[in-house]
Amino acid sequence: MTALVLLSTPASALDVVSNDYGGEVGPYASRAARADRRNEAVRFGSVECDSSCTLLLAARNACVSPNSVFGFHAPWYGTPQHGVLDPRMTQMFANSYKPALRKLFYDHIRNTGGQAPGPLLKLTGLQLASLGYRLCGQGEMIASRSSRPAAHFGPVNPHAMASGPRYPEGPFGPGPFSGPGPYAPPPFASGW
Repeated sequence: MTALVLLSTPASALDVVSNDYGGEVGPYASRAARADRRNEAVRFGSVECDSSCTLLLAARNACVSPNSVFGFHAPWYGTPQHGVLDPRMTQMFANSYKPALRKLFYDHIRNTGGQAPGPLLKLTGLQLASLGYRLCGQGEMIASRSSRPAAHFGPVNPHAMASGPRYPEGPFGPGPFSGPGPYAPPPFASGW
């Protein structure tokens, strides 16, 4: 008996190949939704993706490079001196993340006092993989004729890199993420 195997591959891909520090939320959320409608892959190279750029992680076919770096903070409005946390947008961001990252995101906001603008929680692609995100496969990061670089969707928010605590050994301190594997998500307390 012969079996027919059909492989479903995305028709094209959005390759994030240069650092993207975020900007206006709308274009990023729209781009992730469009990638899903078109069954496109969203592939993050060894780049930094902060703030609104992290919304692209919501795409169904997103994958991350182990060395990519992602920066998360609570959305806010106003001026850097008088910023106000935006609870509605914070919930929208959180809902776009997988459950383990969502918990970490909310914990980070709580642990930094809900500052607006607040410090970035920095995670590598390898750390995101331990939180349920897919690592890009071998050769998957190689651009092909059907792939195209991601456009920067809006003006860079110079305050996305607001001063705050640094995480020299990762956001979890010494432990599973501070050295070579195995990489497992940290235990989480219940509730937020």
